[in-house]
Amino acid sequence: MLFIISSTSMATSTINNPPYVPSNPHPLDGAIDIGVKTHLSWVGGDPDAGEKAVYDLYFGTETNPNLIVSNLDKPNYYVGVLNHTTQYFWKVIAKDEQGGTSEGPEWTFTTNNCTGDPPEQPQGPTQVRNRTRYEYTTKIMNQNQNGWYYNFSWGDGNHTGWIGPYNHTERVRAEHEWGEPGEYQVQARARFKNVRNKEEWTTTGWSEPLYVTVSVKAKANYELGSSGSTLNVIPPARTLYDGSQLMQRIRNMICDMLGICLGGCELVELTGELTYDGANFFIGIVELHFGPNWYITSAIATEDYDGDGEIELVFDEIMGLMGTEITVEGHMQSGEWMSVFTINDLVYREPGQPIWAWQHVWNWRNRNNQP
Repeated sequence: MLFIISSTSMATSTINNPPYVPSNPHPLDGAIDIGVKTHLSWVGGDPDAGEKAVYDLYFGTETNPNLIVSNLDKPNYYVGVLNHTTQYFWKVIAKDEQGGTSEGPEWTFTTNNCTGDPPEQPQGPTQVRNRTRYEYTTKIMNQNQNGWYYNFSWGDGNHTGWIGPYNHTERVRAEHEWGEPGEYQVQARARFKNVRNKEEWTTTGWSEPLYVTVSVKAKANYELGSSGSTLNVIPPARTLYDGSQLMQRIRNMICDMLGICLGGCELVELTGELTYDGANFFIGIVELHFGPNWYITSAIATEDYDGDGEIELVFDEIMGLMGTEITVEGHMQSGEWMSVFTINDLVYREPGQPIWAWQHVWNWRNRNNQP
């Protein structure tokens, strides 16, 4: 009996499911007015746990296009600057490690005569939960005219539609809530009215995609079938507070806003990748605070923290560092909760001063003492 069960298990474990059929193309199938600097992307993946799909891309100006690149490890590709007002055809074949393949349909799109760069890759959280709204931002690159409109694609068939107008220095924001778990690609493109003919629009290509992994939103109680038993699912520790933790968090926020260091101004240095969950910034499990949300979304920074050559809103400067390794210096108000005072050796604010104080200069005489 053990031999039969073991043999059955072994036989079952060797069954290989082919990759998912490539779907949700960008640009959309049949699309027109696509910029010549657009990025191609699609939704792929493999249903077998631990297996990753790779992709062969076929692309050209005739139906049944030729293979141009093999074994792509991500479901997107930049084919370079395309020809103006030209129809292109493309398809993707997904492959897995066991030899399974899935061929996608043939798609097509037609380019416009716009030579401008697409918007920058959208910025925002990449590890999110379904049924929760998250914010993403982008802005146009290498342009100086105003009156821009933007359209975000969320990778699940939904778009924002054209929102605007914005000037060329503004960062546009949009929110989205995914209904189902999975992997999605967030992209954006932009357009403006033709300078010579105000009735015509000039539209860019799609930006480089941002990959977003959506997991199932935890529930307090989850019913297990008809047995009546209940499984308690504990949400992440950083979002679950009892009364004392909530009061500590409120104290932290007040001290952070006023620049007060609880327990004395003992600064620590922290280096790591900056992440954002849609509400707070983190390096690892340490929650970073730069002042209240109303301040960072309305105040102009005093330094170009993200090094893009422009001094922007505090929030935009911080978002410009998203996904990069940074070094911050700050005070641990409690546990894993830090008030930030320097960013990559640049002064952000001074301990002992309210976040809205006009003087954001480094004037400590002895950094071992409290200001």
